Amino acid sequence: MWLPRTDTKEHLKYDTRTPGLFKVEFSGDGMVALNSKVYYCLGDLTNKDKMSSKGTQKANNSSVLKYNNFKKVLHSNVPIFVENSGMRYMNGSVVWYSTYKAGLTTKYNKRMIMSDHVSTAPLEENEYI
Repeated sequence: MWLPRTDTKEHLKYDTRTPGLFKVEFSGDGMVALNSKVYYCLGDLTNKDKMSSKGTQKANNSSVLKYNNFKKVLHSNVPIFVENSGMRYMNGSVVWYSTYKAGLTTKYNKRMIMSDHVSTAPLEENEYI
């Protein structure tokens, strides 16, 4: 059970908030959202651009993770592949690895995307991967 703290002066900082309010995460001039956790937000005069592409190494693929590429994938529905590489410990030694994957894609495995490419619906029982 959660109870508000009233034993210190610090409680005023935390316990006087109004539940259910949202804050502005980003303010800018535009946004391309391909799917959950894969988006590019264009900044404005006060904010820099903001980008997220889950599962893609940003440092290795900085030339691919540009606003125009996000738009190209959104309009063409053709994924852009990226390379993730690094080293890891396997079988008693350190090995280098390199993998290619669809870094920018509109494919979304958790819900069925409708024909308008915006709305979604739950997957049917036999559609789960």
